[in-house]
Amino acid sequence: MQKVITTLKDILTPLCKNRKDIWANENWIHVFSEWPPIACEDIEALFRLAKTEPEPIEMDFSESERGKVIYLPPLEKDPDCVPILSLYFNLKEPQSIAKLRVLLVRVDENRKPHGIYGIGFRMETPEKINQGVNSSVNSQHVDTVNNSGSHDFHHAQLIRKFGQRKLDNKLQIDCPIWLPQSQPSFPLPAECPVTLLICLLVTLYGRKYYNQFLTDHNIFEIKQYQQELNRWINQ
Repeated sequence: MQKVITTLKDILTPLCKNRKDIWANENWIHVFSEWPPIACEDIEALFRLAKTEPEPIEMDFSESERGKVIYLPPLEKDPDCVPILSLYFNLKEPQSIAKLRVLLVRVDENRKPHGIYGIGFRMETPEKINQGVNSSVNSQHVDTVNNSGSHDFHHAQLIRKFGQRKLDNKLQIDCPIWLPQSQPSFPLPAECPVTLLICLLVTLYGRKYYNQFLTDHNIFEIKQYQQELNRWINQ
């Protein structure tokens, strides 16, 4: 479990440092005030504490004092679109839980009510594993007789909001209400929280960015997980 904690920290910390493109944009000031960004120091402190905790190790960034998120780098071919990430981890043996919720956000000061719009998606560990975490959300998809669900695999789904009160009560994006949030669900070649996070990076930025990211930041512990995904990413 220590290797998982270290690798997650080593991936997330440099991502927090890549936000300079949007800090200078005054249109984002309101968004930052309602959804405050997680600082690199916050991530390092949280994971440092996690190393001393007994299992299960629960980390919910959105349920911190103010409800914080990670502002990821803007999309390369669509730089006005900024992915905002909310994280939940419950790290334990034999199978950890991970919920990565991403809103792809644009700012338009003339757009009402909050001047932001976009679309979202979430990536999660299998539904059976997730039972007991946000169970009211998951229960509609679970076969209680067979203890399985229609999303009982690592998957991605569309979302209209974060689905977390501390974030949604303060701000929501303008997103079509008809957007389906249960189906479709897209299977992912992930096996744990680390490979799920890698899937997120490749989904948002592509193979070239992912490989360059590994080179730039020399994340040693990721090599084991990288091998699991190479046949999908580096064919």
